Amino acid sequence: MVDVLRCLGIPSRVVTNYYSAHDNDGNLKTDILLDENGKIDRKNTKDSIWNYHCWNECYMSRPDLPQGFGGWQVVDSTPQETSDGMYRCGPASVKAIKHGQICFPFDAAFVFAEINSDVVFYSRRRDGTLEPVKVNRSHVGRMVLTKAPGLESRRDITENYKFPEGSPEERTVLEKAEEYGCHREKSNPPVADVDLSMPSLEVSVGDDFDLSLEFKNLSGQRRTVDTFVTGSVVYYTGVTYADFLFSGPSVMIEPSKSTKEVVQVRSKSYMKHLVEQANLHFIATGKVRETGQIVTAMKVVALRTPKITVKLSGVAKVNEEMMASVEFTNPFSFNLENVYIRMEGPGIMPPKSKYYSLIASGTALTWTEFFTPRRAGSTRLVATLDSPALRQVYGTVSITVKA
Repeated sequence: MVDVLRCLGIPSRVVTNYYSAHDNDGNLKTDILLDENGKIDRKNTKDSIWNYHCWNECYMSRPDLPQGFGGWQVVDSTPQETSDGMYRCGPASVKAIKHGQICFPFDAAFVFAEINSDVVFYSRRRDGTLEPVKVNRSHVGRMVLTKAPGLESRRDITENYKFPEGSPEERTVLEKAEEYGCHREKSNPPVADVDLSMPSLEVSVGDDFDLSLEFKNLSGQRRTVDTFVTGSVVYYTGVTYADFLFSGPSVMIEPSKSTKEVVQVRSKSYMKHLVEQANLHFIATGKVRETGQIVTAMKVVALRTPKITVKLSGVAKVNEEMMASVEFTNPFSFNLENVYIRMEGPGIMPPKSKYYSLIASGTALTWTEFFTPRRAGSTRLVATLDSPALRQVYGTVSITVKA
């Protein structure tokens, strides 16, 4: 999409929004439903939060809008919802989104929801009605980034889309959005006197690890929490591929004290379910016996993949032969089967691939290819490894070819 727009002379760039809400029902809330015991109701929870979502921006005038709303516009080349019956999204003025003018065309309300949705937990009463029990107003739209021009680094453009969380300007924007039909959760459920959190984790593919649940009793009385922990392999879109962990510990916390509950996660339980760009998503919910209050915590664990190393040797000069080497070691306790390794470099090496029927546990491999650069300038050589048990492994090396 960026290439097409630039070929037409329209300035364009790719934008990435982290923790991007996908609002299925247009209420500008991400709804997570719990049953009467506090356990997540997956069957009726339709909304999702993407680990990240990319769209495009293009720079243009908007004579159809009031003055000042031209400039950067959101256009999404991979829309997931229909707009007036067709799968399309934008152009939506970035400035209109920031200022809550979601009445302006096109699809400003949907983009506004992607970066401003509240995450609302609802508990289902015995009579079937839903009651909001927790509202998280800062989980969605954590950071909006684009590539820095001419550099291999990022540029933070979050301020283009939203005012700082909790600022007076943000409250004004949300009030403005409500005037145009933004149905935010107005209630403020009482905060439970037990706090539940899950510390951050760094986990490599194939690791066994401990998931910690940290409880803090803020009251002067003993509390007992019946907890449900669900672990799922999710696509980067937040859509569940498979559940692999169910745990239901009951935890007792003394007055004004903290305690920790550890849930063991074994690699054999999640490895067989991994899909491309997969993450592990843990949701812990609990019900305090003494008060009936609901406590919740969510944690996305991005699995780190092994490294593949790319090395170059020779003089980087047009029409002079060079050598590229790819090195990889299987760090797992199991063999990798049906492995494809590929490498290519724009202007220096056409796509090449090599097949390995098996890479035994703990063994290393080196693949060497010769190539001759055909044009001068800066570029990169990229190597990737893919197999049914291991995906998204890549390595790069930069090179500047002289004329």
